[in-house]
Amino acid sequence: MKSSPIVCYTFKEDEIKALEEYRDQQEDFRLKRRFIIFLLVIDGVLIDTICKTFKISPKTIDNWFKQYSFKGIDALNTFSYVKKKHFYKKNKSKIS
Repeated sequence: MKSSPIVCYTFKEDEIKALEEYRDQQEDFRLKRRFIIFLLVIDGVLIDTICKTFKISPKTIDNWFKQYSFKGIDALNTFSYVKKKHFYKKNKSKIS
């Protein structure tokens, strides 16, 4: 299994403090758990253990880390879903 980018990243002290503050201020648990997961990774908890505990895939953590890397910590504090494209298109014509 390839290593997750978040495991290779070294978080600075101010980033850790910001993650803790966001965790403590967030009321929606679905968003709060993102900060909890990041802090667990920083504490050295294995990705596999985190994924089993929170019932998420490693890809989810990678996606959150990508958002964090490119858009900053505020990107973790919102639901910004990208609609998945369907593999089919609706056929507008009626079958006779």
